[in-house]
Formats: sequence, C-alpha cells, structure tokens
Amino acid sequence: MTKIGYDEVKPVTAPQGKIPPAIDRSLQGAPGSKPNEEVQPQKQDDAPTASQPAQPTGKEQPASDTPDYKADLIDYDNQINILKKAQANYASANETEEQRKKREKREKSKRVIAAVGDGIRALSNLYFTSQYAPNMYNPDDTQLAKVDARQEKLKAEREANRDKYLKYSLRIGDLQNDRAKTVREMEAQAEKLRLAREKADREQEEHKWLADLQPDKKREQTAKANAADSVAKTKQIEADNADAIQKAKLKTEQERGKTERTKQNVNRATAKLRGAQTVESGAKAANQRAGATAHYAAARASDRSNVSEFSAYDSKGREHKFRTKEAADAYAKQHGTFKEENKTEKTTTTSKARGRTTSKTSTKTSSGGGYSQNPKKKFSSFSIHK
Repeated sequence: MTKIGYDEVKPVTAPQGKIPPAIDRSLQGAPGSKPNEEVQPQKQDDAPTASQPAQPTGKEQPASDTPDYKADLIDYDNQINILKKAQANYASANETEEQRKKREKREKSKRVIAAVGDGIRALSNLYFTSQYAPNMYNPDDTQLAKVDARQEKLKAEREANRDKYLKYSLRIGDLQNDRAKTVREMEAQAEKLRLAREKADREQEEHKWLADLQPDKKREQTAKANAADSVAKTKQIEADNADAIQKAKLKTEQERGKTERTKQNVNRATAKLRGAQTVESGAKAANQRAGATAHYAAARASDRSNVSEFSAYDSKGREHKFRTKEAADAYAKQHGTFKEENKTEKTTTTSKARGRTTSKTSTKTSSGGGYSQNPKKKFSSFSIHK
C-alpha cells in the first residue's frame, strides 16, 4: 500500500527540491547576551503545516529594547519538524536485516502457495477436460502471476519510499547545517558587539579616572615646583655663607685632629703602663721560679748524699758527673758518646672494597731519648776469630 502524505505536510516556505529562503543575518547584540551559550530550539507540540497554520504558544516574551536573535531560528526549527514528521511516514522503508528475512520468507511462502494452487487448478481442468468438459485453463490468469505482480508493486513502493526517506534525511541535514551556521554567525556577531561594548566601557572608565586624577596631578606639580624652589633657596644660602661654612669645617677638622692626637697619646701611655706591668709580673714569676728551684735543689741535696747523679763519658772513656740529665746529655753529644734510643710504632689499617679486604701496615719511628755510653765497652761483647 502506497503511503501518501508528503504533499499534505510539506512546508510552504521550503518546497521540495528548493533551498529555504535566506535568513536576515544583520543582528544587534544585547547587553545581557551570552554569545557562547548554546541556542536551544523552541519545542512545539504541533508543527505548522500548509493546511494547519502555526498556533500561538500562549506565552508572551518580555519586551526588550533589542530584538531576540533566537526568534530568527524558528523558521529553521519549523521546517525541520515538518520534514521529520513527513519522514516518519516512510520510516518503514528502512528494513532491518531480520525484517527483510521475514518479508522474503513470507513472499516465498505466498509464491509457493500460489504455485500449488495453480497446479491443482491445472490438474482439475485436465481431469474435467478428459471428461469432455470445455477447456477453462488460461495461462495468463494464474495466482502466481498475480502474486508476482503484487510483490513487484510492493517492491517499487518500498524503493520509492526509501528514496523519499533518503531525500528527507538529506534535506533535514542541510537545514540543520544551515541552522548551525546561522547560530555561529549570530554568536560571532554578538561576541564582536560585546567586545566593542566592553572596550567602550573601559575607555569611558579610563577617561573618568583621568578626570579624577587631575587634582592629584596638579598637587604633584605644585609639590615639585616647591621642592625645586626650596633647593634653589638652599643653594643660594650655601653660596652666601660659603666662607663661614668653610671656616667652620676647617675648625672642625682641627678639633678632630687634636682629638685624634689626644687618643694616640692616651693609647701610648696605656701601652707603656701595660708593658711595665708585664715586666713586673715576669720578674715576680722569675723570682718565684728561682725560689722554687733552690727549694727543690735543697730538698734533693738533703734527701741523698750524691748530688751529681747523672754521668757522661768523654771520648777517652772517662766518666763525668752532672747535676741534671740535660747537662749530661749535652756533654755526651759534644764528645760523641751519646747513644739515641728510637721508638717504633706499627699501625695496621683494614679496608674493604668490592668484596675484598685489604690490610695496610705503617711503621713510625720516633726519638725516645738516649744515654751516654762508655766508648771502651762498645766492642766488649764481640770476639774475633782468625
């Protein structure tokens, strides 16, 4: 069955095969407009058609000084809604794979049933003809031919509906693209107007600030002029009193020199006093050390009978007595009979690197003093064998 409805619902402003009328793109921006906000199409319960005009929504828009650019998009929305409703009448032309298989199965079943009916009809005609009845068989008037003709008609209708559905889809896509383009142009224009308005506001505010700053600038210029006048007066006064100022500076420098010389004299006197105190302290310490030494010497003399207890040998082996070890060592070194004693210290250091342990031994030799040795007894412990 052919579905008819396109001629009844097609829009007056967008006839089939023609581009919709151009929309006026000269827009004016509003102060509260938001160009980046997505424009939502108005929802309508019933789309206007050629036979049914658009019904008022019953909601009045508030009055505004600038026109609402969203109203310019209603024409696109109406056309898209009309085409979508007309397209829905041909949606059955888009069969799914399952629907196509079921339809082909039904068509095949109908053709089989028609062929069986034609066969039975031919056999019955053959039987009655054999009984001398008239031949009623007509090869052009068969059930299979009727079924095939009906299926071809339905196939042509499906293809026509599919073509119409595709045309509606392309038409709707073109209108949606045009609508989106119009929205972008509107938003761009509104953005330009917004930027221009903001620039004008900034310039106006800048002019206001400059006007408010004029008194401050005047005061600043007056202060600079007064400061320059004060500097000039100060320089004039300095020039008029240059001789007196120079004499005062010279007198100040002389007084400063006297003060420095007085400080130097005081420092020298203080240094001399400290030197005298140091010498006096050194003399007292020397007297104390001398008294202590004499006291220690008297104590040692009273404790033992042999006062000269340290011995040293000369180069001929003669022994000499001395009161202190330092004197005995000095005498032995002078005659070459002093024998030094050395101390040896061994230090072992262990280190571990890359899994290997390494030991390092260092030997340090230092002087540990010495004593005087009789040169005659050096070789007493050696024997010579011929």
